[in-house]
This record gives sequence, structure tokens and C-alpha cells, in this order.
Amino acid sequence: MAQPPPNYAPSGPIDTPFKRAAKEWDDRIGNARVQAANWRHATFGAIAIALVAVAGVIYLGSRPRFVPHIIEVDQVGAAAYRGPVGTAVEQYKPTDAVIKFHLRRFLAAIRGISADTAVVKRNWEEAWLLASRTAQVALTQYARENNPIARSAKERVTVEVKSMVQVSNGTWQVDWRETTWDERGNPRDEVLWRGMFTVAQHPVESEMQLAVNPLGLLVEEFHWDRLK
Repeated sequence: MAQPPPNYAPSGPIDTPFKRAAKEWDDRIGNARVQAANWRHATFGAIAIALVAVAGVIYLGSRPRFVPHIIEVDQVGAAAYRGPVGTAVEQYKPTDAVIKFHLRRFLAAIRGISADTAVVKRNWEEAWLLASRTAQVALTQYARENNPIARSAKERVTVEVKSMVQVSNGTWQVDWRETTWDERGNPRDEVLWRGMFTVAQHPVESEMQLAVNPLGLLVEEFHWDRLK
């Protein structure tokens, strides 16, 4: 607790020149000390306010800068608001349209090849956040055997999904066509593929995943075969 400033006023009546001179001197010294004490109090107060402001900025900076919301679109294009992620996602059951969209993203990211290596890297980073840890192991193995960065220097591949059919709870059969061009843009071949993908919903584990995959839909297992 701050102490009150000292009283420099002389005691008793001022009835001699000596006392009047002493009072004038004490007033000068006392006023300087009082002003110095006031400045110290003001400085400490300013420092306290600054510390509180800095702590507030750090707290606000540590909070998420955005909150994704669930807006679901049905088969006829009607939108339905489901609430913010975090409160609604625990009770949310993804529709077939949502799962299909998720699988299209995943498939195009890992099977498509762009001429821009930055796009290829970004696609794989997204695919990584759309996959479970088990599927991430399979993705790593596939990337080692089919280096997408090296492939982007000599070919382009587009993915066209032809059909998606749910074959069991959480497992989907996907048929798609891959069209390949060489580095000069000349068409090379078209190949039909069929894959099986198992999808499940998991809690979101990071802010990065929240930005890319706020619903926590993850591909748990996948495999594919060439049809012709």
C-alpha cells in the first residue's frame, strides 16, 4: 500500500526571519520531493496498465482467429445451418453428400498431378489432414513409389469421378477416370480406376486440421485397382 507523502510544513508559528527562510527552503525541497513521489506513482501505474494490456493482447492472440460453421447443402441445393463447429459437430452426422465431397477432395489431391509443384505440395498437405494415421502410412508409401513432385515435371493428370456407391457402413466404392497429358499438353492415355475408401469421424486435433477439415472426417483405409 502506498505511503502518504511526508508533510514538510514547519511546526509552530513563523515569527522570525530565520523561520521564514527555513520555511521557504523546506517548501522548495518538499515540493520537489512530493513531485518526484507523484511521478513515481504515475510511472508505476502506467507500467501496471501496460502489463495488463500486453497480457490481454497475448491472450487474444492465443485464441482461435476464426470459428468454422456447418452449413449443409442437400441434393437439391438447399442450404441448412447446423451451428458452429465445436458445439454442433459432436452431434453432427455427415450426410452422403458431405462424405462424397470429402472423398472427391481426397482423391483429386493424391491422384491428380498439376504442372505447378506448389499446388501439388498443397494438395498433399490437405490430403494428409483428411487421412487417419493408418491412412497416412499408406499415403507415405504411395508417395515414395509414385513421387508426385517428380511426376509433375513430365506429366499432368486430372481425375473425373464417375460414381460413388456406399457398400457398407462407412465404406464407399468410387469409380473414376484419369486422363494423362505429357509436359507439352499432348494427351497420352485415359484409365478407369476403382477404389474402396473407409471414412469415419474423429475429433479435430489441431487448428490446422480445423481450417482444412473442421468436421473431422478422415479416410481410414483405401485401396484401388486399375479397371482398364
